[in-house]
Amino acid sequence: MLEFPHPDDSLLTFPLLPAQGTFGDKLDFAHPYLWWFAFHQVKGFPEQLLAGRVRVEQDWLFRYFLLDEGAVDAHDRAVYERAYNSAEAIRASNAWYQSFTQDIADAKTYDKLGMPVLAVGGPAYRWMKKVIPPRASSVTTLHVENTGHFLQEERPDLIARTIRIRDFLQGEPSATPGD
Repeated sequence: MLEFPHPDDSLLTFPLLPAQGTFGDKLDFAHPYLWWFAFHQVKGFPEQLLAGRVRVEQDWLFRYFLLDEGAVDAHDRAVYERAYNSAEAIRASNAWYQSFTQDIADAKTYDKLGMPVLAVGGPAYRWMKKVIPPRASSVTTLHVENTGHFLQEERPDLIARTIRIRDFLQGEPSATPGD
């Protein structure tokens, strides 16, 4: 898992409003305010607001989440924009957010995972370290420091070295994150 665990009850505790003095242009790692989780729950409305203008939201999210804003350059942002700019694409991506409550209910019926689970997180590391181990018998959690939410964009070489799936599943240690 990279930077986000499977939805669980902890999502239901996310605040509707940010704590005073914690919300700004950049993510406060100790007090994340994920307002768009609620925004994208509203069926039909985000599509009306964002279709043809999705870049406005995307640029805000990149600014909020990236420590190195240059890690997602103009070309990359254009690719994201093309992928998500239509009402249909927005609706499809919103379905992920809109399935959270069903995912949370379903997760309560799942057996504990028996296979090795690798959880790699930047800002979400502490959250992943807390919520994933109760759901899996064998969990390795790795913290990627000095990065925002988009680990693969900000630290691509490190992520490629760290997440060697074949090595991990064969029980061989991968490179460890950090500098």
